[in-house]
Amino acid sequence: MRMIDKLVIMPHKLSMTVTLPPTLAKFVESKMSSGRYESVGEVVRDGLRMLERADSADALRWNAIRADVEEAREAVKTGDVVDGPAFMRSMKRKLTASARSGSHR
Repeated sequence: MRMIDKLVIMPHKLSMTVTLPPTLAKFVESKMSSGRYESVGEVVRDGLRMLERADSADALRWNAIRADVEEAREAVKTGDVVDGPAFMRSMKRKLTASARSGSHR
């Protein structure tokens, strides 16, 4: 948005009608009643911005998960893996011995 003297030029806006279930309509009304928002449009725009940020955060998390999975697949291909049951048996033995000796390392 640019201000030119007192003329406000807004980028193209899309106008649409949305039907909300009663629970969401009450929620929008409560947001407006709080004084934070002056219109339904402001509430919806703010909600959509939050959804956009959440979607971006989700995409980052999923990309990190995909990278971790790919790294694990490569480790399996190269044999860089640990025998899970054997590792757990070893850890259990070490923890049991540590508990018996009173050592907490």
